[in-house]
Amino acid sequence: MAVVGLLIAQKQTYWLPGTYLLDIETCTVAIVGCAVAGFTLGCIVESTATERQRRLKILYWLVVIAILGSFLVFAKGVPASTMATRLAWILAVGLAVGVLQYFLERPKSTI
Repeated sequence: MAVVGLLIAQKQTYWLPGTYLLDIETCTVAIVGCAVAGFTLGCIVESTATERQRRLKILYWLVVIAILGSFLVFAKGVPASTMATRLAWILAVGLAVGVLQYFLERPKSTI
């Protein structure tokens, strides 16, 4: 996922003299964010044994969708109200997917 974040971040970089520091910062944030998203996706697909772990998957979905959705939300020249609306819709989708998985995934029986 970190490599995917680096590739997606290239849409915001120019790699011209004078923009190197900003480009490196953009790439670093994308790499770290997508690495966290990848780790969180690993937590989502893991089997759960307790109710607490099942509930945490809803939060994990929100984190993954927020990180990956930020590539769609934040852009130069876009009004803040538009970005807030996009972020709200993206988080609503993440919440819906997390709740759907919560209800469809059965807890592992430990008999």
